[in-house]
Amino acid sequence: MTCAGESNQEASAPTNLLSIKVNTRIGTWNIRTLYEVGKAAQVAKGLQEATKAMIAWEPLTPRLMSARFNSKRRKITIIQCYAPLNAAEEQEKDEFYAALQSMIHRAPRRDIKVVMGDLNVKVGEDNTNK
Repeated sequence: MTCAGESNQEASAPTNLLSIKVNTRIGTWNIRTLYEVGKAAQVAKGLQEATKAMIAWEPLTPRLMSARFNSKRRKITIIQCYAPLNAAEEQEKDEFYAALQSMIHRAPRRDIKVVMGDLNVKVGEDNTNK
C-alpha cells in the first residue's frame, strides 16, 4: 500500500520510529476526546510515521496489546494496557498481571520495552474512595 505520491520502493523501505534527528512522542488518547470534530484525523496524521515503522502488533486480551517498531539502534516493543479497577475480583487482577508479565517476557530480549496505559496506580497511603 502506498501513500499518494509515494513509489512502491519508498513504501516498502523500513522506517525508523526513533532517530536522533526527529522527535518521537509516545502517548495515549482518551477515546472520548476523539469524538471532537477533527481529532481523529489529527491522530491519524500523527500516526503515519509510526505505521510505517511498525513491524508487528498483537492484541492479547481486551486489556492488553503490544506493538513492535523499527528504531535506529534497537527495535522497540510498546505494551499498552488497561488494568482492572481496584474493586475488581482478585482473580481478574491476577490474570491481568500474569498476562502482562507473559507479554513482557515474550518481547525480544534486546528490544527497548515501554509499558504504558492506565494501570490504576495509587500513590500514598490514603485509599479512601479508591
